[in-house]
Amino acid sequence: QILVVVQDHYGIKLKQLLSQSKERSITLPRHVAMALARELTHLSLTQIGLHFGRRDHATVLYALRRIEKLRRAEPVFQATLVALRNRIVSGAPPS
Repeated sequence: QILVVVQDHYGIKLKQLLSQSKERSITLPRHVAMALARELTHLSLTQIGLHFGRRDHATVLYALRRIEKLRRAEPVFQATLVALRNRIVSGAPPS
């Protein structure tokens, strides 16, 4: 559900979200999805990394820190995260 909501919001494909791409247009949505996975599941950093293209736990930790920094710096980004979280929790279908 997290992957579906994030890919829909950012207009990217699941394949891109799970790819090894380091393009900013792909990494930000991937980091958002990792942060939401950490917040909404009981998965460890290692387990989250495995779901996102077999990434290392350190990569997931970097993503979490990046999202937290953006969250504090940009109120609009914080609002986006809240909206995505609410869509996931409510089980709302993609728009």
